[in-house]
Amino acid sequence: MFRGDKSLPLDSSLVQALYRGVLRREPSDTETEVLLAALTHSGNIERALQDMLSSHEFGVMVLPDIINTYFTQTPDHPVFFLHVPKTAGTSFRLALTDTMGIPAFLLYVHTTWQGFGEKSNMDFWPLWAGHAGVPAFPETHRGITVFRESRSRMLSLYRQQQREIARIVTLGSRNTLDNSLNATPGHRVTAADPFNQWIRHSRGTIVWFIDTPRTDGAFLWNGRPTGEYLDSLTPGEVRDSLTRSLTRFDAAAWVHDSDAMDKAISHITQREVTAPIGRENEFTESPDFHITHLSQDDLAQLERIADSDKILFDIAVDHGLISPMDSAFADDEFERTARRLGFTLP
Repeated sequence: MFRGDKSLPLDSSLVQALYRGVLRREPSDTETEVLLAALTHSGNIERALQDMLSSHEFGVMVLPDIINTYFTQTPDHPVFFLHVPKTAGTSFRLALTDTMGIPAFLLYVHTTWQGFGEKSNMDFWPLWAGHAGVPAFPETHRGITVFRESRSRMLSLYRQQQREIARIVTLGSRNTLDNSLNATPGHRVTAADPFNQWIRHSRGTIVWFIDTPRTDGAFLWNGRPTGEYLDSLTPGEVRDSLTRSLTRFDAAAWVHDSDAMDKAISHITQREVTAPIGRENEFTESPDFHITHLSQDDLAQLERIADSDKILFDIAVDHGLISPMDSAFADDEFERTARRLGFTLP
């Protein structure tokens, strides 16, 4: 169930199974109708589970018993998975949930809670995960994350945001991506813009690992710094911040190294990974997307991001979290990704 098996029949029996399994009761006719309509529209069973797990009913009526059940099975320290977008994070999180035997508390929708990252009523839960920067998870948690070759990640992020915009347009909804994941605040840029505009205002992986507290007003809602704040830091301050942040992490891996991903999960959970890490949310070609011809300037912007991320990766190597990435392999990875995602090089 945690892996969102798309072969599951979307019918009333599935809705009943979700209610019985999560809320431990039978759904009403109205609840069955509403949830079945939502599942038929989106096909996202995992989101339905998340909504139930986030409900007041679950917290009051079900959660206390679950805590008692899992109390002797949880690790000594709770785990936080920092999910940098487009690093196979969904697959990695599902492997974590499989290994620990519990669903992750997803931070994708909860990071606006008052007091988030300091003290919240979910601090006891042993596994947190989400698109949330280092300042957004408690000091009590041990960290784990996955890295990816920077230029490849940016190409994948652009395509992913294009798909999201296309979905929103299809649904006739307002574009909710005006402030995209890596856009500099104040410049409304999205993947609806040409790539050469989008990439100029994009930031790399380091935005997730700058550790200055949000109390200075320099951070976005999910614990990532604004572009202005990043630009105000000296190279030494950036390095010091990233060094402090990476001391929070007990394990990490490159996305292309499946063995290292397994070892990272085993290290932080103290349990053997029994199922191979699959690949969720992979890009598939769409006739709606045109071939994107990268210019020399586009390549220079991608190199700018790769250079900034290299500081982070070098520190992670120094901390023993990952092995160095060979430059020739990085170039091959970038070229393979470009071809697969419909980008042509100069």
